[in-house]
Amino acid sequence: MQAPSTSGNPAYFDQHVRPLLGGSVYYIGTLDDEEKQRTGAGAHSPVPDRWPKPFGLVIIEAMACGIPLIAYHRGSVDEAVRSGVNGFAVEGEEEAVTAAGRICDLNRNTVRAEFEQCFSASRMADGYEAIYRKLLES
Repeated sequence: MQAPSTSGNPAYFDQHVRPLLGGSVYYIGTLDDEEKQRTGAGAHSPVPDRWPKPFGLVIIEAMACGIPLIAYHRGSVDEAVRSGVNGFAVEGEEEAVTAAGRICDLNRNTVRAEFEQCFSASRMADGYEAIYRKLLES
């Protein structure tokens, strides 16, 4: 793997974030789709930031790789994360730490199945088709 990327604001990352990560968590930077798949195969859980995302692509990409999640109750998180099934939706750091201790109890195949059921291309297309049919009928 290439040297970690610190795209965005490398000075801020080095000064403020890296010291908080400790030895068990590390930053690997921005990844392309192939690198995400390779890296995600051994990952346990990304923890998205606290910004209330209207749609959490990081969450959906992780689920597609079968990676259980720990995410803060913000934005669309509660639509995608089913606590105890495909990850844990948490309120704060204390809950995140507790969830981290339980993340390996979740089955990666179940996480992938949740993705297929809710967010696969065919599932999304079926949903759009149902909406269009309903609109045509009205």
